[in-house]
Amino acid sequence: MGPKMETAISFVKKTHGVTIITNSENAIVAIQGKSGTKIVP
Repeated sequence: MGPKMETAISFVKKTHGVTIITNSENAIVAIQGKSGTKIVP
């Protein structure tokens, strides 16, 4: 999971956006804030 975290953090720093790390089966639940790892600025 290290490379995913590094990429997500880099994205958030550059865009001041939000990133969610999850798998495709849980994408909808993650977008709803009930699953996944959320990285915010």
